[in-house]
Amino acid sequence: MEKQKKVIKPSRFKNWWTKVAILAAVNLVCAVGTLILQANLAAKAQELKKARVHEINTDLKTNEKAIEEELVKLEEKYTKILPVFPTVDTILDFINLKESLVTNGEVKSFTFAGEGVIKDRLGLGGLPVLAEAEGDINKINQALTKIGSMPYLIREIKIELGQEATGSYKLRYGGFLYTDENFTQN
Repeated sequence: MEKQKKVIKPSRFKNWWTKVAILAAVNLVCAVGTLILQANLAAKAQELKKARVHEINTDLKTNEKAIEEELVKLEEKYTKILPVFPTVDTILDFINLKESLVTNGEVKSFTFAGEGVIKDRLGLGGLPVLAEAEGDINKINQALTKIGSMPYLIREIKIELGQEATGSYKLRYGGFLYTDENFTQN
């Protein structure tokens, strides 16, 4: 019979110490790399956080300046528009002005149509006024111009214009004189 030859396969674990050493070195390099990466990430995160905080602070300062500028503009507009709303102290100026229109013959009458402050549909307070004028169309136009050029905010409610049998015109002007929000009728 034939002799069988035995084939010896090289052992896979012949150089196992070398393989363990290489694997340990690779693990050590990975661990050191991970630690370095973590340290760098923490530093980068802190830098990013500081940059974002700085950006937010800059935006807030910019917005604060813009808001302050807008407040100054609004305050200027407020001080310009404030005189068109009579107060308790300045209502006498309005009364004197409306009486001068009657005295000068520019309107026949100019009166308050009610007693006390009433609210309009927007909730703003004011006094209803009624003016009447008679004459030719030029005089009526002049009366409307004088009422409209008064330095107060008067909203027209109703304007009636009729012609008399004599040919002259009769004007009835109903308006709403807006008053200061703190205006009270004493």
